[in-house]
Amino acid sequence: MSAVSDKNCFHYFNIIKYSAVFLIAGILLLGFSLSAQGAETETPAGESITLAESIELALEQNWGLMSAREELRSQEPMVDIAESARYPDIDFSTSYSRFDETGVMDADLDEEQLGQLESIEDQDVPTIANMFEGMDDGQDSMHSTEISLQQPIYTFGRISSGIESAEAALRAGEAGFTDERQDLIHDVITAYHNVILAEEMVGVQKDHREAVKSHKEVVEANLEAGMVTELDLYEARVALSEIEQELVEAESDLKLARNQFRSVLGLPETAQISPADEPQDSLEGMEDEALKLSEKEERIDLADNPQLEELSHQLEASQADTEAAEAERYPDIALSGSYSLEDDDFGFDESSWSVAVSVGLDVFDGGQTRAEIEQAEAESRQLEHAREDMRSQLEVEYERAFNALSDALSQEDLAFDMREEAEKRVELAELRYAEGVGTSTDVLDARAEESQARLARKQAEYSRIEAISDVYRVLGHVDKLFEEVN
Repeated sequence: MSAVSDKNCFHYFNIIKYSAVFLIAGILLLGFSLSAQGAETETPAGESITLAESIELALEQNWGLMSAREELRSQEPMVDIAESARYPDIDFSTSYSRFDETGVMDADLDEEQLGQLESIEDQDVPTIANMFEGMDDGQDSMHSTEISLQQPIYTFGRISSGIESAEAALRAGEAGFTDERQDLIHDVITAYHNVILAEEMVGVQKDHREAVKSHKEVVEANLEAGMVTELDLYEARVALSEIEQELVEAESDLKLARNQFRSVLGLPETAQISPADEPQDSLEGMEDEALKLSEKEERIDLADNPQLEELSHQLEASQADTEAAEAERYPDIALSGSYSLEDDDFGFDESSWSVAVSVGLDVFDGGQTRAEIEQAEAESRQLEHAREDMRSQLEVEYERAFNALSDALSQEDLAFDMREEAEKRVELAELRYAEGVGTSTDVLDARAEESQARLARKQAEYSRIEAISDVYRVLGHVDKLFEEVN
């Protein structure tokens, strides 16, 4: 009876134990699920997102911009490092040594090491014991402390040139980061509208497919009534097949555009987002300003372009490096001093100090200084040429962007007129076909022309927005576009 009772108790205990394990596992799984859901809500996955929200998200999460930001932070301490050369270099050292009764430091030596030590003594080679032979008999330890200082007095521009070079390099890094930031805003704007364009393309192809399907049904009905031939039905089927292929390509382009948009925003592949349905004239104010700038006859102002700023600051840093290299031809004057304390106890009875002014000059370095100066001067000339080349390229790019903007505006107006004419042509072709005086080919051609007109207008709208972004990218005013849509 007792054995059965114990067995039942053990059985019930196992049930309770495993139930508790499953309960804890369920709680942990629920916690992970909730945390995963919370993590998903932090990103706009599966939601529509505005252009302003897209830019803000990219500025926070884009991997390339985060890398550029950290690179800039790594350059900031270089100025402090260069300025530290102006101040004294102070070193402090202290040591404590203890010896045995013979004046030799405590050590556990085996027989072989003791034999080597005796052979050294026989050869009359100075040993540690000889070095401390003059110590008092009771001295068994030595404590010493020293503090030393070295201060540059005059370096003929070495330090100041190094500071100027570091500051100019930092300004170049800041301009480079600004360039990365403006590139990102420009890429977000174009990627955002590229997704909208791709969605419009898919919509146009789907509408075209439905229209051709309806026409095919009309042809089939007319064929049964004996009003048309098999050729009309064959043409409708071929046209529908071609549209299906174009729709597949449009959907593939849409998928690619969404992946590029997600990548620019710094979102994972699992995030599903799409642009909000915004009016296409969100940059209309910037378009008017760009057109006004193009009407000016004088040379465009590129002073705010971060690429030119970066090259200018790099040139300043190179010129400072040239001055630092030239300073190596002159002496380096410095002040040095030290103060030391020594004693077998911590009383520091013995002390000494020294102060000196030193002048160092490289009399002969095998032409190294001259070669460094020539290298720095060549780098400066190269940066000057690169800056002028960049200015020339930016001016050409500005002209290209403005011409693209003018062309897009003209194409947009032309595409609007073309669509109106195409819609009228579709109505007329369908009417003529219904009355038996037109052909199925006329209807299909009219439908294709109407679809192409719609696509042409959407492409013109996208080209206009892209050209506006390009104009402000060249001028270095991409932040104005962000302010316009924000």
